[in-house]
Amino acid sequence: MRRLLALLALALLVACTSEEAPTLRTGSAAAEPGGTLRIATTQPGGVDPGNAYEPVGLLLARALCTPLLGTDPATGELVPGIASSWLIADGGSTVSLRLRDDVVFSDGSPLTAADVAFSLSRVASADYASTSAELLSPIAGYPEMHGDVPTDKDSERRRLIGVEVRDDENVLITLREPLSDFVRVLTSPVTAPVSQAAAERDPAGFARNPVCVGPYVLDSPYAPGDTTVRLVRSDAYTPVDSSRTRGGASYADVVELLVLPSADAAAEAVLAGTADVAAARPADAAESGPGVMLEYLGLPTGVAGFDDPAVRRALALAIDREELVRRVFPGTRAPATGFLPPVADSTCAGLPARGDVEGARALLRSSGADLSSVRVPLLFNDELRNGELVAEVARQLREAVGLVAVPTPLSYDEFLARGTGTRGFEGMFRFSWSVPHSSVDGYLHPLFSSDRIGRDNLSRFSDPDVDRVLDRVAREAEDDEDRALGYARVAELLCEQMPMVPLTTSLSRWVLSDRVASATGSVVDASTGALMVRELFLR
Repeated sequence: MRRLLALLALALLVACTSEEAPTLRTGSAAAEPGGTLRIATTQPGGVDPGNAYEPVGLLLARALCTPLLGTDPATGELVPGIASSWLIADGGSTVSLRLRDDVVFSDGSPLTAADVAFSLSRVASADYASTSAELLSPIAGYPEMHGDVPTDKDSERRRLIGVEVRDDENVLITLREPLSDFVRVLTSPVTAPVSQAAAERDPAGFARNPVCVGPYVLDSPYAPGDTTVRLVRSDAYTPVDSSRTRGGASYADVVELLVLPSADAAAEAVLAGTADVAAARPADAAESGPGVMLEYLGLPTGVAGFDDPAVRRALALAIDREELVRRVFPGTRAPATGFLPPVADSTCAGLPARGDVEGARALLRSSGADLSSVRVPLLFNDELRNGELVAEVARQLREAVGLVAVPTPLSYDEFLARGTGTRGFEGMFRFSWSVPHSSVDGYLHPLFSSDRIGRDNLSRFSDPDVDRVLDRVAREAEDDEDRALGYARVAELLCEQMPMVPLTTSLSRWVLSDRVASATGSVVDASTGALMVRELFLR
C-alpha cells in the first residue's frame, strides 16, 4: 500500500513555482560529465517524439526531449519538469499546469504555453497520424481533431479545444470525462513540448530533426537507414527535470546510437567492446530493473464454471509462478501476484508466488466444483515463447486440480478478432498488457471496466462495485490520498473476483560495458521500465 500511495501521489500544488529552480537530485560522486556513450540498437521507427511508439524511438525521445512532468524513478511519484506545478480540479475533469518561465528549446527559442497547446494538438491530429495519439483521447475535442467524429468547424480540426492557453505560463486541460490520473500522460516523451515555430516552418524537416527541450540535439538530420544516430550536447538546456540527477542535463557529451541489423548483433557489440549499452538477450548477464508488462491467464467470466469467483481464485492458487518463470523465462521475468506493476507493490493477499495447491483444492471442494472432468481450450497468439508459457500453465493446472487445458494456437489477428467478437473467448486465454507511462488507471480501467467489454476487457468481466469505485471514486478524486485509496480498493476487489490470473511481469534488462555506470546505481527507471540514458556516465 505504501508504494501504491507513492505511485499515485499527485500533489495538488507542488512547492516549486516557475520563478524558483527545482531541487535537483544528486548522483554518485564518481559521476562526472564527459565522453561518448555508445548505445547499440536496432533501427528506430523515427526521431520525432510525437510519433515515438517502439523501444528505440522512445529511447531516443527520452534522451532528446524533457516532458512536462517527471516521475520519481524509484517510487513513481510525480515530480516537476517543464511544468513547475499542476492542479487537478473539477472532480478530476481539469488539469492546470504552470510552466517555468526560464525554459528554452534546443535552438534557444523560449518555450510558452502556446507551444504546449500546439504539441498536444499535433499528436492528436488526424493529419499528423501519430501512432500514440490515443494517449490524448481523454481530452475534450479529441474525437473531432482525430477524425473520429465529423465536424464542420475548422478550429476543431486544427487544435484541441480542451487545451486552453491562459497566458504564456499557464495551460488548462479539460477532459471529456473525469480522469484524475490523466496527468500522468504528461510524463510521456510523446507529449513533450516541441517548438511550434520550427515544426510549422518545415514539418518534413522537423520529423528528421526535432526541436524540443533537452540536453542533446541531433548532430545531423536523421534518415531511415542511417547506421549511426549521433546526439551532441545542447548549450541551451536549462536543468528542469526533477526526476533525474543534474536536472536531466545528462553526463555523456555525446550519445551515439549504433544501428545494427538485429538485437543479437547489438548485444554482441557490447561484449566485443564496440558499444557500451544494449538490450540484453535471455542468456546475457545483465543489469536489470522492473518492467511494465504484466502477463495473465485470462478467464472467460461469462462462461459456465468460470463465472464463479471461487473457481477463478482456485485456479490462481493452483499456479506456481516461480516454477513457471524458472522453466520458461529464467532471468527475464518475475512472478506476478497482483494487478499492478512492481513499482506499485500491490499484491493479492493470500496469493503466494509459489502457489498453494492444497488451498486451491480446498477452495474447489468448498464451492462444490470438480474440474477433473473439465476440458477447455487455452487460446494464445502463437508468437515468441507464448506456446511454452501456456504448455507450462496447462501442465500445472492438470497436476494441481485435474483441469485439462488444451493449448490452442492462433495468429495474432485471429486471436484479437476472437476476443473482441460478439461472443468473446470460449475458453481460457493468454494475455499481456503494458502502459507506456506510470498510470495505475491504465492497468485497471481498460481491462476490468464494464464499458470496455469487447475492446480491452477480453475476460468480459463486469462488477458494479469495481465500476463504481473506478468511475465515482478513483477517477473523480481531486485529493491524492483519496485517489490512491480508490485505486487500491479496485485492486483488492479484483483480487477477490480474479477475472484474470496474474502470471509474470517483465524485467528491463541491459548489457553494459565495464566503462559505464549509473549516477543513481540503477540503469532502469522502475516507474517506466526505461533505460535511464541521462543517468549513465563513463568511468
